[in-house]
Amino acid sequence: MINKGQREGWNTIMSNKKSDLEQYFPLYKKTMRRLKSLALPDLFYRKLADHLEKEWKLFMTYNNKIVIAGLVALIYNKVMYIWGNASDPRFSGANNTVYAEALKYACDYQLSLVDFGSTLPESSHHFFKKRW
Repeated sequence: MINKGQREGWNTIMSNKKSDLEQYFPLYKKTMRRLKSLALPDLFYRKLADHLEKEWKLFMTYNNKIVIAGLVALIYNKVMYIWGNASDPRFSGANNTVYAEALKYACDYQLSLVDFGSTLPESSHHFFKKRW
Protein backbone atom coordinates (compact mmCIF):
# COMPACT_ATOMS: atom_id res chain seq x y z
CA MET A 1 0.00 0.00 0.00
CA ILE A 2 2.92 2.35 0.64
CA ASN A 3 4.33 1.79 -2.84
CA LYS A 4 0.90 2.42 -4.35
CA GLY A 5 1.43 6.14 -3.80
CA GLN A 6 4.54 6.05 -5.95
CA ARG A 7 2.80 4.04 -8.67
CA GLU A 8 -0.11 6.49 -8.64
CA GLY A 9 2.22 9.49 -8.83
CA TRP A 10 1.16 10.90 -5.48
CA ASN A 11 3.44 13.47 -3.90
CA THR A 12 3.91 13.82 -0.13
CA ILE A 13 5.39 16.92 1.45
CA MET A 14 6.29 17.99 4.98
CA SER A 15 5.49 21.56 5.86
CA ASN A 16 5.92 23.93 8.78
CA LYS A 17 3.85 26.66 7.13
CA LYS A 18 0.76 27.56 9.07
CA SER A 19 -0.89 28.63 5.80
CA ASP A 20 -0.77 24.99 4.58
CA LEU A 21 -3.24 24.06 7.31
CA GLU A 22 -5.95 25.64 5.15
CA GLN A 23 -5.53 22.75 2.71
CA TYR A 24 -5.62 20.19 5.51
CA PHE A 25 -8.72 21.41 7.39
CA PRO A 26 -11.44 20.44 4.87
CA LEU A 27 -10.14 16.87 4.56
CA TYR A 28 -9.66 16.59 8.33
CA LYS A 29 -13.25 17.72 8.98
CA LYS A 30 -14.68 15.30 6.40
CA THR A 31 -12.67 12.46 7.91
CA MET A 32 -13.88 13.24 11.43
CA ARG A 33 -17.51 13.39 10.24
CA ARG A 34 -17.07 10.05 8.46
CA LEU A 35 -15.68 8.56 11.69
CA LYS A 36 -18.50 10.14 13.73
CA SER A 37 -15.95 11.99 15.87
CA LEU A 38 -15.61 15.62 16.80
CA ALA A 39 -12.95 17.56 14.94
CA LEU A 40 -10.65 19.81 16.90
CA PRO A 41 -11.26 23.44 15.92
CA ASP A 42 -9.10 25.08 13.26
CA LEU A 43 -7.99 27.51 15.95
CA PHE A 44 -6.44 24.64 17.93
CA TYR A 45 -4.12 23.75 15.07
CA ARG A 46 -3.29 27.39 14.34
CA LYS A 47 -2.35 27.99 18.00
CA LEU A 48 -0.36 24.76 18.02
CA ALA A 49 1.60 26.04 15.02
CA ASP A 50 2.07 29.45 16.68
CA HIS A 51 3.29 28.17 20.03
CA LEU A 52 5.20 25.09 18.91
CA GLU A 53 6.61 26.47 15.69
CA LYS A 54 9.71 24.25 15.58
CA GLU A 55 8.08 21.12 16.98
CA TRP A 56 5.03 21.14 14.68
CA LYS A 57 4.97 19.27 11.34
CA LEU A 58 2.26 18.83 8.71
CA PHE A 59 2.55 15.96 6.24
CA MET A 60 0.25 15.99 3.21
CA THR A 61 -0.15 13.63 0.26
CA TYR A 62 -1.39 15.09 -3.00
CA ASN A 63 -3.00 13.60 -6.07
CA ASN A 64 -2.15 16.32 -8.58
CA LYS A 65 -2.93 19.44 -6.53
CA ILE A 66 -5.63 17.90 -4.32
CA VAL A 67 -4.84 16.85 -0.74
CA ILE A 68 -5.88 13.22 -0.31
CA ALA A 69 -4.22 12.48 3.06
CA GLY A 70 -2.55 14.41 5.84
CA LEU A 71 -1.35 14.22 9.38
CA VAL A 72 -0.17 16.63 12.05
CA ALA A 73 2.73 15.64 14.27
CA LEU A 74 4.58 17.18 17.19
CA ILE A 75 8.19 16.39 17.91
CA TYR A 76 9.46 16.68 21.46
CA ASN A 77 12.51 15.04 23.08
CA LYS A 78 13.17 12.93 19.97
CA VAL A 79 9.62 11.53 19.98
CA MET A 80 7.09 12.15 17.20
CA TYR A 81 3.52 12.40 18.49
CA ILE A 82 0.87 12.01 15.82
CA TRP A 83 -2.03 14.32 16.68
CA GLY A 84 -4.42 14.02 13.83
CA ASN A 85 -4.69 12.38 10.49
CA ALA A 86 -7.14 12.51 7.63
CA SER A 87 -7.59 10.74 4.33
CA ASP A 88 -9.97 10.62 1.41
CA PRO A 89 -11.49 7.10 1.25
CA ARG A 90 -11.64 7.33 -2.55
CA PHE A 91 -7.84 7.01 -2.60
CA SER A 92 -7.05 3.64 -1.06
CA GLY A 93 -3.52 3.66 0.34
CA ALA A 94 -3.20 7.44 0.72
CA ASN A 95 -3.26 7.14 4.51
CA ASN A 96 -0.43 4.59 4.37
CA THR A 97 1.52 6.90 2.07
CA VAL A 98 1.35 9.88 4.43
CA TYR A 99 2.22 7.73 7.48
CA ALA A 100 5.19 6.25 5.62
CA GLU A 101 6.51 9.73 4.89
CA ALA A 102 6.15 10.72 8.56
CA LEU A 103 8.02 7.56 9.60
CA LYS A 104 10.72 8.24 7.01
CA TYR A 105 11.11 11.73 8.48
CA ALA A 106 11.42 10.21 11.98
CA CYS A 107 14.15 7.87 10.75
CA ASP A 108 15.98 10.57 8.79
CA TYR A 109 16.11 12.77 11.90
CA GLN A 110 16.96 9.84 14.18
CA LEU A 111 13.92 10.22 16.40
CA SER A 112 13.71 7.49 19.01
CA LEU A 113 9.96 6.81 18.93
CA VAL A 114 6.78 7.51 16.99
CA ASP A 115 3.69 7.63 19.22
CA PHE A 116 0.55 6.87 17.21
CA GLY A 117 -1.71 7.82 20.12
CA SER A 118 -4.16 5.72 22.06
CA THR A 119 -7.01 3.82 20.49
CA LEU A 120 -9.58 1.23 21.49
CA PRO A 121 -8.22 -2.33 21.36
CA GLU A 122 -9.65 -4.45 18.54
CA SER A 123 -10.92 -1.37 16.65
CA SER A 124 -10.01 -0.70 13.02
CA HIS A 125 -7.72 2.12 14.22
CA HIS A 126 -5.97 -0.24 16.62
CA PHE A 127 -5.41 -2.74 13.80
CA PHE A 128 -4.04 -0.01 11.51
CA LYS A 129 -1.63 1.36 14.12
CA LYS A 130 -0.49 -2.07 15.27
CA ARG A 131 0.65 -2.99 11.72
CA TRP A 132 3.22 -0.17 11.76
